[in-house]
Amino acid sequence: ADIDGDGDPDALATSQTDRTVVVYENIPPIPAEVLGAGCAGLSLSGNPMRLNSSWDLQLGSVAATSPFGVFFVGGAALEPGLPLTATCTAYTTADLGFFLQPVVAGASTWSLAVPNDPSLVGAQLTVQGTAASADPTAWNGIAISNGLRGTVGQ
Repeated sequence: ADIDGDGDPDALATSQTDRTVVVYENIPPIPAEVLGAGCAGLSLSGNPMRLNSSWDLQLGSVAATSPFGVFFVGGAALEPGLPLTATCTAYTTADLGFFLQPVVAGASTWSLAVPNDPSLVGAQLTVQGTAASADPTAWNGIAISNGLRGTVGQ
């Protein structure tokens, strides 16, 4: 329950001996960590990953000529990153798959459902997005976003 109204779930504990109730605030959600920078103007942002919720990701500044964005998901980050060109770098292992999503009004969005399983707290995923681009700084006609590392919180 959200006892204090801050949007984060809180825990209650009661004492059987003295009839007191104690409120414990849970740790607030862990913001997604930005890995590096995108190239050709592409950016990736997302909300914190929480149990029983969804991790909502958005590719921004997608070229109008790009029909879709591609979200690459990995179990680990490439640190400090794998340079693809002077301005484009890969930040995810991309070993867990990729997902194509349509571009609407210069953005592409994708959501990952996070189950209500406490054993997932602390688990991490990395994501990076790409989209077609005519920008000369793009990698072979592909704009590449910054990476994000999400950590599952409560």
